[in-house]
Amino acid sequence: MSSRKVRQLYVRLVCLLLCGLLALPLFDHQEAQAAGITMSVANSSFEESSTTLSHWSTHPTYGTATATLSNERAYTGTNSMKMVDISSSSSLARVSEKISISPTEQVAYTASAYAYIEQGSIEVFLIFYNGTAQTVVTPVNVTPPVLNQWNKRSITAEAPVGATEVAVMIYSGLNSITTAYVDDVSIGKTVKNPGFESALSGTWSVSGAAASTTMKTGGTSSLKLEDASTSASSYAESSDVPVSSSARVSAAANVYVSSGDTGVSLHLRFKNAAGTVIKEVENVFQGPASQWTPLAISATAPNVTGAKTVSVYLTTQNAATTVAYVDDVTLDTPIDYNLGTPIMNNPLDGAVFGRDASGSYDLMYVGSSGYPSKLAVYDARTGEKLDDRNLDQIEAVWGMTVAPDQSVYLGTANKKTIFRYVPGTVIGSAGNRSIPDSSLVPIPLPTGLDLIWDVAAGSSGSVYGGTGTAGKAFRYNPTTDSVTVLNNDQAIVSGVAQVRSIAYASDTEVYMGMGPTSNATIIRFDPTTSTQSTISPIGYGSTYVLGLDYVPNGTDSRLFAKLSSEPLIVINPATGGVDASLGNVDSIGVSMKQPADDKVYYTKGTHLYVYDISAKTQTDLGDVGGKAAGYTFLTDGGSTYLYAALSSGKILKYKLASTPTIDTSTSFTIPESPTKIRSLVKGPGDNIYNKRLFARRTECL
Repeated sequence: MSSRKVRQLYVRLVCLLLCGLLALPLFDHQEAQAAGITMSVANSSFEESSTTLSHWSTHPTYGTATATLSNERAYTGTNSMKMVDISSSSSLARVSEKISISPTEQVAYTASAYAYIEQGSIEVFLIFYNGTAQTVVTPVNVTPPVLNQWNKRSITAEAPVGATEVAVMIYSGLNSITTAYVDDVSIGKTVKNPGFESALSGTWSVSGAAASTTMKTGGTSSLKLEDASTSASSYAESSDVPVSSSARVSAAANVYVSSGDTGVSLHLRFKNAAGTVIKEVENVFQGPASQWTPLAISATAPNVTGAKTVSVYLTTQNAATTVAYVDDVTLDTPIDYNLGTPIMNNPLDGAVFGRDASGSYDLMYVGSSGYPSKLAVYDARTGEKLDDRNLDQIEAVWGMTVAPDQSVYLGTANKKTIFRYVPGTVIGSAGNRSIPDSSLVPIPLPTGLDLIWDVAAGSSGSVYGGTGTAGKAFRYNPTTDSVTVLNNDQAIVSGVAQVRSIAYASDTEVYMGMGPTSNATIIRFDPTTSTQSTISPIGYGSTYVLGLDYVPNGTDSRLFAKLSSEPLIVINPATGGVDASLGNVDSIGVSMKQPADDKVYYTKGTHLYVYDISAKTQTDLGDVGGKAAGYTFLTDGGSTYLYAALSSGKILKYKLASTPTIDTSTSFTIPESPTKIRSLVKGPGDNIYNKRLFARRTECL
């Protein structure tokens, strides 16, 4: 029997907001950029050792007092360097290992570290080496730190002539008593004269631009871009900074437009060894006039032979006269922070029942959507998990069926793939069992059959599937390992985009639920001749048939169709007549016919119902605590039971007897997977809200 989503077409906004919104702190103290085009600092986050500050040394001139590895605080990871300077007349410093630099590169170097300062001060110095000679560069115009929170402390400087090595020094002031934690030290190459505090000659190439002391955000100067013509633009271009191909690069600057058009743009120019621009990207300033506003851009260096350098280019837009100021240019490598998985998803998106290879064990299979989606295998009687498989790169499981050879097939929401799981033999003792010789094999489908809405098992192991691509359906033959697109590779119904549901009656009778159509349409299709006829449930206002179950019962066989407008209708396929319209049915499909009676089971909310095919009536059998996602009939102790997987993570055992019983004491663990982010927005309180894919087709409407 096929297991499908017999639910509404689209995920309603309410469901997405309730199930897919998560407020996260907006990184609290984490910034989006590192120091320059990053160079490697050994043990930069102090995670390399659990006991020592490996790769960091003392500095005899600047102090050797207490510095230790600590796990009391960390900016990222688990460790930081704790610096305790207990003297107001001496200092404390730690120095990184030296990094080789080229004396011919026309770049500046920027170093930074994050410091949590409980008292005192922490600063970052650069030390340049030329043989045994050292040049120590100290920061100027230091901003006092904010105590008891993480501060980014930085310095930028050009290397003196002849320098061949550089190191970062973390320093506690001579006159301060300090307790602080330091983490995530970085150093990188950046543009020369980023704050325009020195002469532009030799650092920036300009036209219509000059240093100015009129406006600035830091220091004493900024860059003034003055465009007095609508036919020419002013510009400034930084020195070239080495960059590797495929590297991610970011640039930023503060911009103040005082008059004219707001069309100032920030560019990244990637160049080859000859200095020819091979890739250029830009971001045009869109902020308000007469105030300092940040402008930023990111791009990836081209992955081509010869990508050697990148420069920052600032220009007016040649559209109107403009006067603008630019200050504090940065060139950085963005940091990708792994914030973990904010939302885990564990929907019960389908369940089917089968047996292991030996025929001795009854198995329950559960498909769960997420990224990746999962297939889990359980002992149907005890709920013990026997196997758990990831469906790599798959976002949703939207159809499951068990073939006569006990193979399980899964239709997936992307990657034009169905999966075949072939169970092995259960081994081990209770509580410690597994199916070690089982296999999970992806079966690629022809181009264009990307989304598989539903699958249904046929004879001789064949499997039928309906797709959301051009309204096509297919048949898979495991004997020949071949896929045939039905109806001669044409849409089942011309102009109808989707085969949303599918049910197998015989090799010459396969039912397909179509959509969207003005009236919900079911097609009776003969795979041997490609002939078809139409069953159209009239008067229900549905555009889709979301689920189909064919219940064989001789001349009283019935088709149960879940319509998008709500009802589950019971159809006599021989006449096309509708026996009943059952409202509020939200289970995933209905059961097969009860072995000794003409009855079919399903759930509404958390209540189990039975439908009598002969009497055309339904009966509420009581609260079972969850919605059903798949069914089977098993015998225990001479009595027949309906087994069902419930959304509550319980296995329903309903005894079919003159005095029936409901047993939901057996539990199983629904597999859990992360969900994919679909959109991000910054909201109130500096929180990030992310909406995630809620891939199930059961939607609360």
